[in-house]
Amino acid sequence: MSRQQVLIIIVLLLVLTWSVVMAALGFIAAMAALVPSLVLIVQQVVQAGRQPARRDRVTPAAPPTELPAAISPAASGDKGRAG
Repeated sequence: MSRQQVLIIIVLLLVLTWSVVMAALGFIAAMAALVPSLVLIVQQVVQAGRQPARRDRVTPAAPPTELPAAISPAASGDKGRAG
């Protein structure tokens, strides 16, 4: 099992365990209010599990550019804000 699958299973078990504990303690009203968030958590975990593994790519940084003279603080004559 991959690390991602293990994490998905752990998250789902924690969410479901939390729901069972809430129901056992009699917090039915709290559970009813939180059902949409529980559904969203499960939906996001399932969606993340179905997507292919992401490979981070390092892209070269763009070369630094100078501000055009019209935007430069020195060109505007506003020396109080420059620097």
